[in-house]
Amino acid sequence: MRIKFGTEKMGAGVDAAPIYWDASRVMNGHFTIVGPSGSGKTTRLRRLMAGMSLINPDVRFIFLDPHGDMRIQGESVVRFSETANVGLNPLRISEDPDFGGVRKRVKFFLSLMNRFGRQLGDRQVYAVESLLTDLYAKAGFLADEPETWSLEFDPRRGAVNRKRYPTVADLRKFAQHKLLQVFLGTSSECVHALDDLSKRFKDEEQSKEARTIIEEITGAVRQLEGTREAVSALEELNKRVQSMQRALQKEAKGQEGPTLASSRTSVRSCLPASSIPWRVEMRSTAC
Repeated sequence: MRIKFGTEKMGAGVDAAPIYWDASRVMNGHFTIVGPSGSGKTTRLRRLMAGMSLINPDVRFIFLDPHGDMRIQGESVVRFSETANVGLNPLRISEDPDFGGVRKRVKFFLSLMNRFGRQLGDRQVYAVESLLTDLYAKAGFLADEPETWSLEFDPRRGAVNRKRYPTVADLRKFAQHKLLQVFLGTSSECVHALDDLSKRFKDEEQSKEARTIIEEITGAVRQLEGTREAVSALEELNKRVQSMQRALQKEAKGQEGPTLASSRTSVRSCLPASSIPWRVEMRSTAC
């Protein structure tokens, strides 16, 4: 690939000579553009990319722009930030048997922690190494078996989820799980049983509160039965009950929705409540 960099005027009365960059005649394909602010570095990059695109329309460019100054027609942008839902996983393992593996990635992660945070002590280093090694093993990546470093080979028997690289969020959750084990002095099975028991208790408490709310609204509706207000109240109640049913379905899937605690307040403040997991059948008589 041969592209024009610019021109250079050799002297008075001499036409400016073009300067080209020829990939086939240089020792390597790397070059650096330097200059003070406002000297035209960004403009030069745009021209270089435009020149390469004219020669080969299929060429692709990857541009890292920490300041957001670069704007190119037809670009596709991926933003990396604390609020973005994409990023680079520091726990991703290289499958290379000579230069990859679990231990190398563990050392790399420790170096990141020391570089961007406080220096870890010997005990902290040992704790993080042990956590990461156990986490990788749980995910199907064994330090002493290079064939397991690939996503294609899964040594776990009866694994329900597809094999994937662990993330920092997984490490945090795994560390909390291990800490709970140490605190309780018991095994992983007991910790899982405790989590299940806590969840069942929470569901039971919500069911009790739901029954209380239903009784309150049922009593209030009976007081209005036979009046015009009862008809409009039941209509409004049906709408809010349907809304709460959808919210409870979202909550069951892990999404945010109104809680039963908030519904109790709405019941006491106005007659139909907004949080009832049942549907009222409307019946009215002529008033």
